[in-house]
Amino acid sequence: MTEVNIDELKQARYMSLTSPPASPEAKRLVDSIIDIILSAEQRKRVRQPGAAAAFKSAVGLIVGDLLIGLQTREVGWSYLSLSTAAFSDRPIGYKTFKPIVQAMETSGLIDVSLGRLVIYCH
Repeated sequence: MTEVNIDELKQARYMSLTSPPASPEAKRLVDSIIDIILSAEQRKRVRQPGAAAAFKSAVGLIVGDLLIGLQTREVGWSYLSLSTAAFSDRPIGYKTFKPIVQAMETSGLIDVSLGRLVIYCH
């Protein structure tokens, strides 16, 4: 876990989840992150094709947002409320978002501040 500085958390960028990967490099990065997440998951069943496409899209939107946060802020922290209501107008649902973020954290790709979802992208 990265040392959390409260002043840095106050500067965290809000995650809009509206920035899919566009460049070939970004798409390759998302594919690599998906491979890491899949190897960390402990699913009993394989995702159906529609769910797999939604999963890939969700990972792309999360990674895209984190990359924008790294480029636009000095601190590298991004945040999003984890209340289910916060996802009502989002392209990703809570039930999709939360396991992806947990797998990314377990894999050491991001750090999550306790008490609220504040993500630090490495």
